[in-house]
Amino acid sequence: MTRFCTGHLALLVSLVALLLVLVGPVQALPIAQPGVSQKPVSSQSPAERLVTQGFDAMLKGDLNSAEAAFNGALKQDPRQTGAMLGLAEVSLRRKRPAEAEAQLKRALAAQPEGAEVHAAYGRYYFSQGQHARAEAAYKKAIALDSGVFLAHMDLGELYLNVMRKPQEAAAAYRKAVALQSSYAPARFGLGMALLASGKKPEAITELQQAARLAPKDPAAPHVIGRIHASEKRFDEAAQSLTSALQAKSDFLPALSDRADIYAEMQKNSEAAADYEQILRVRPKDSVIRLKLGMIYQRLNRLRDAESTYHAALKENPDLAPAYNNLAMIALNSDGKSSNALSWAQKAVELAPKVPQFHDTLGWVHRARGDKVKAVAALEEATRLPPPQADIWYRLGVVYEEAGKKGEALAAYKKALAIQANFSKSAEAKARIVALGK
Repeated sequence: MTRFCTGHLALLVSLVALLLVLVGPVQALPIAQPGVSQKPVSSQSPAERLVTQGFDAMLKGDLNSAEAAFNGALKQDPRQTGAMLGLAEVSLRRKRPAEAEAQLKRALAAQPEGAEVHAAYGRYYFSQGQHARAEAAYKKAIALDSGVFLAHMDLGELYLNVMRKPQEAAAAYRKAVALQSSYAPARFGLGMALLASGKKPEAITELQQAARLAPKDPAAPHVIGRIHASEKRFDEAAQSLTSALQAKSDFLPALSDRADIYAEMQKNSEAAADYEQILRVRPKDSVIRLKLGMIYQRLNRLRDAESTYHAALKENPDLAPAYNNLAMIALNSDGKSSNALSWAQKAVELAPKVPQFHDTLGWVHRARGDKVKAVAALEEATRLPPPQADIWYRLGVVYEEAGKKGEALAAYKKALAIQANFSKSAEAKARIVALGK
């Protein structure tokens, strides 16, 4: 017998929940400089060139150089609102909201009807968790100038990731896409909003565009892969996840999902290779070790499975499936093993509502010759949802061995009623005929 608990090996995450739980926020963007970057460098004033340099430095993560450039711009032109907004963004990134607010007030005083200033206020409110005020500020910016690209982007993120209004998010991202159709994060945000709205085909189209526009970003093909997986299109899911890994070979979320997909497809060698690669980066990941142990069992690499389960339990001693599966390995190699009994009991202790664990415990008791305890454990397994034909069949076996022929006959019939063609259906039918005679 090679039965063991897979623990829903494939897709341990709820892929149905993908429609509501997002992979992550769209790419964060710096506060825009009003009207500066659109000008050719040759026509920019010295202050405007310094503002451009400041935002370029910020995009590279060099906040010190950005701050110096913005301060230099203000020395050239004390009313340069782009520099004020830049300093506000620097302060936000340094977790200094009071300083950011002071710069925003200066910018608002200098340009009270500046759309970019109100968009920057929206950004500030967003960062401080004042979501209603952020929404109002973004809408004000758009009312002043519908071409403020970042206001549409940030409003889309607010609706999508915080306020959970996917339809409004989609509308905001559509406006951003209309302004900059080749900007990958706008396409990605629109795809995620459509996905959260339940429009999977349209979402895939936008995500494919995002992947084409940003070939080194694994996010879009990763999400596409998960969409395919949620609809059990596993070949397509594996292909998309492979595309994500071609974009970034060490992108572990896609690697983990692909391993789960391979496991679902019974491509056990491929699944093992992916899980092993993850463990080289995250050697203390007990869940990945548990999954790898299950794959080793499928491959009949039982010693590897045992060592992998023990390593998983070293990191997390409460992994009930690891104890259950160790019990099954021990049971198959030595039915009377005391380890099999203690491991099976531990699994039931940690997860008393899992029917498979009571099933294993019952089968261990049977192997040790304790029919009373075997019957009790298997009866408990059948009382726990969901009803499972295999467990009812095994209960019938121990009933029959205990001399309870009427109960055995009823158990075999129950197994066939639950699933007419389960793995032991032929044996169940034969036993029913034999008991009838």
